[in-house]
Amino acid sequence: MEANKDEAYQCLELANHAITEGNIDKAEKLINKSYKLYPNSEVDRKRGLSFRGKRHEAAYSLTDETLDHGTFLEILILLGKFDPILKNHLDHVALKSKKAHQKNKTGRGSLVTFFSKTTINSIIQIICQIMRQNIVNEIKSAGMFSIQIDTTQDVKVEDQCSIIIRYLTDSVKERLIAVTNVKSSTGESMFQLVKETLEVNGVDLKYCIGSSTDGASNMQGRYKGFSKYLSDENPSQLHVVQDYRKMYPSFSRQCVSNL
Repeated sequence: MEANKDEAYQCLELANHAITEGNIDKAEKLINKSYKLYPNSEVDRKRGLSFRGKRHEAAYSLTDETLDHGTFLEILILLGKFDPILKNHLDHVALKSKKAHQKNKTGRGSLVTFFSKTTINSIIQIICQIMRQNIVNEIKSAGMFSIQIDTTQDVKVEDQCSIIIRYLTDSVKERLIAVTNVKSSTGESMFQLVKETLEVNGVDLKYCIGSSTDGASNMQGRYKGFSKYLSDENPSQLHVVQDYRKMYPSFSRQCVSNL
């Protein structure tokens, strides 16, 4: 069991190192290898479930079945009922964690569990990199694409810009490639934000044939709007204004009339 834990730890370390070197294929192989310990990561990702809970994530509390430990840990506990090796690992970790907790030990200890928030966050980041690279590969194979951007405020009242790319392979694909903080909402700043985000992900803006934004002046302004700066970069791109806000009243009236 200890050998398996050491191997899984090495896989995660090597996967992180491969990501920093830009070797996504190698990272994907390594993280798939370490998935033997984390089969429920794929379930959480596919179902769009949150990995972690709000509380009761400490290893010493895992034996208490009355607590909600979050999706990831709860599935691990469930799998442990049918997998004696996993059950042994969970019990071993819980026992060692209880002893440390009773002694009031704090800080970063030597207990390696492979289901802590640190490991979970590492897995999520690696999955994110792999998914983003797969999207970029599809965009490059498509040869051309269009972009759609829109901003909204988060709970901290900070502007967030969603950057969506549409492209055609065997069917029309629409992918959210980034959500980034907006420091300035001018047309030029928004253009630079999109350009830098695409460049970081290896997408060349010269293959952008269209853009879609709302009707704000900083987006569609003739002289200083986002679309103007994008057209300077690629004169052949076609800008389309999103009219969904104008359609809301019509939708509302139609819904009310059908009640």
